[in-house]
Amino acid sequence: MNLVVITGELADDAKEFATKTGKFFSKFSVKNVTVNGKYTSTVYVPVLCFGKAAESVKVAQAGSRCEVQGSLSSRKNETTGKYELSVQADRVSVQSAGTSPVIPQVSDFDTDIPF
Repeated sequence: MNLVVITGELADDAKEFATKTGKFFSKFSVKNVTVNGKYTSTVYVPVLCFGKAAESVKVAQAGSRCEVQGSLSSRKNETTGKYELSVQADRVSVQSAGTSPVIPQVSDFDTDIPF
């Protein structure tokens, strides 16, 4: 199974492109920061998305929180001859920069739970 899930911030604004056949797609990078004790690791993951996933990032701006689900893909860069890895997104969720996440609230703690 080839499944990738990554969360982080958009490192840059999503850019729109079209293939030679006229198919619309978006390209952007996700900045993922991992803190392990006193060490911090930052990874920039390139993402390509087509169709509805591309539509969902059309107005997304750098700094917006996002979650990307998709598959790992590679292609050969015609200029350098090197292979490049990226995530081909099936689903992208974007949250506006500066807003806090929506957390479901449980309000009925007195109810007996049957397990």
